[in-house]
Amino acid sequence: MQISDYIILLAFVALCYISIFPLHLLYGLILACWAYLRYCFKKKGEQSSRAQPKKDLIYLICPVRNITPEQQTLIDDYVKRLEKAGLEVHYPPRDADQNDSIGMDICLTHAAAMEKCSFVHIFWDSKSTGSHFDLGMAFMAHKPVYLVQLFTPDSDGKSFLKVIKKMEEWGQEFI
Repeated sequence: MQISDYIILLAFVALCYISIFPLHLLYGLILACWAYLRYCFKKKGEQSSRAQPKKDLIYLICPVRNITPEQQTLIDDYVKRLEKAGLEVHYPPRDADQNDSIGMDICLTHAAAMEKCSFVHIFWDSKSTGSHFDLGMAFMAHKPVYLVQLFTPDSDGKSFLKVIKKMEEWGQEFI
């Protein structure tokens, strides 16, 4: 905020004080100005609650509720290989408490992990509704994606698999 902003703000408050506005409007204006000044003077680190991505954190999109034993084994082995290589993996069935009657805590846990990750690896099953949600978060966060495994075939016309492939093509340019 520049000094000219303060002068304009103080002049406006002064005009209000000399009763151009009724008292209740003046009180509301003062509160709004106070909130605005507090916002302007927050420490740089406090202005955004967004976490800095962790270089070695991978968010894994995969089916959770209706996963087959074969899919589970394949994904578990993949996670073990990544972690053995020194990478940190957000693995939904392991890293988010699935005993959530509504699902909001699961979504919040995944949102925090998505915000912190640098990359998203995908085991795509178009029947997994949670995977659709996670893909939307990755898209909105402009995260580079990597399609590891496809569990269901693509359909004609528009599909999320086509979106994944396009996001994968964009890679780092998507950021």
